[in-house]
Amino acid sequence: MPKKHELKYLVLSDLHLGETDSLFTSREGGQSDLVTCFSKCLADLIKDFDQEDFPMMVLNGDILGLSFSSYGESLAVFEQFVAAFTHHHKVCDQVAYLPGNHDQHIWQLAQEEKFQEALEKRTKNEAFPALRHTTPSGYAEGFSSRFFQAFAPEGMKLNLKINYPNLLLPPTRDGGSGILIHHGHFAEPAYRFFSIAMQALYPELKPPSDLEALSEQNGSMIDFVYSELGRSGEAGEYFCTLMATLSSEELLEKHIDELAKNLAASVDFPYIPIEVLEEQLAKTLIQNIAETVRTERSNEEEVCSDKTMEGVMDYLQNYGLEVLEKQGCPTNKLTFIWGHTHKPFEKATSHAQIDNLRIFNTGGWVIPRKPVETIGASVLLIDQHNEVQALRIFNDGEDGGTMHFKVIPIDDTPSTFADSITEYLYPDGETLNPVWSSFKNKLQQEIKDRRKDEA
Repeated sequence: MPKKHELKYLVLSDLHLGETDSLFTSREGGQSDLVTCFSKCLADLIKDFDQEDFPMMVLNGDILGLSFSSYGESLAVFEQFVAAFTHHHKVCDQVAYLPGNHDQHIWQLAQEEKFQEALEKRTKNEAFPALRHTTPSGYAEGFSSRFFQAFAPEGMKLNLKINYPNLLLPPTRDGGSGILIHHGHFAEPAYRFFSIAMQALYPELKPPSDLEALSEQNGSMIDFVYSELGRSGEAGEYFCTLMATLSSEELLEKHIDELAKNLAASVDFPYIPIEVLEEQLAKTLIQNIAETVRTERSNEEEVCSDKTMEGVMDYLQNYGLEVLEKQGCPTNKLTFIWGHTHKPFEKATSHAQIDNLRIFNTGGWVIPRKPVETIGASVLLIDQHNEVQALRIFNDGEDGGTMHFKVIPIDDTPSTFADSITEYLYPDGETLNPVWSSFKNKLQQEIKDRRKDEA
């Protein structure tokens, strides 16, 4: 008898490895016990499915914290992460890496590597190859990466593909919906800023017509602001402080007078002879910049604002359906997986051509300066029928946050896949599996200790 469920994909996002506020970056330096413990949990879960093949791991953006940590800091933690998930406790032998806004530079490297390969194959009289700004949506068509191969354990070839900005898991033969995976940054105006700004100045410029144009117009800006500036030496450290201040209403209120005074002192505003007026203008400018910088991640009250959900729907309508149509997939039903906001949620809805739309957000593994209950993380589990279940790990909050460690249903539809995950996690119906219980205790203590350090 065939097995009811096989675990085909694991989806994680927003680890921000290397950043000081990432739960997987050791506070003391060196190896993070939390990373090793987490890999042990997932390896144990896979073993319970009693299947021959390992699932594919999908790393859906902002895996490396390149905005707010150095190359060395990010890559040291990433090396630990790879070793934990491929060597210490094998979880996968295939990886799909979808760069996000904070590790956009990984896409730039893969892009240039692919271009160089094409350039080396070019004969003298051929036209020069075009620089690709997206990959096809299938895993096999993603770009290989010599950069990541350097992190493979000795003697092991790391089968990793870089897909950007989407990965499509096509519908299964039994009628399951297609699954579109995207980090989520293109759903927010801040990451389409260059296109929007140029259209405002030059109305004859039309919005990007497809994904290639969207990425081509905005990729360099995203890489510069969100992957490069934070690694610009000592000045980059100050830039990180500035971005953290602009993103927080509390911090901005505390520091805006000092920032405005410094700006007014260094910039001679024309036609404003009075110093106090210059400082007021500087203050207004800083406040306006802060409004632009703040994204959904800064919205502490809502899991997903109407504005951001509108951006998600806009992305799907204008660019997501394009992916489905190119692959000959039905467009009337879709599962969309994203991260980016660090606030996990599950939603069944519909929009325009998509009658049956299921949306999953994986959340993130970074905790803010003060507890925010909407912040948290899920691991998404996908079976051979393209059924997606969200295993919610935690939500932030007071005293170490809320530890969930349970499947969060998206609707009331019965699911034997969800039941099998729950039965594994709670073998007696009440007590959490010892392997996962150990991780739960370490995770909650890690959050408590970090809050003590910040106090």
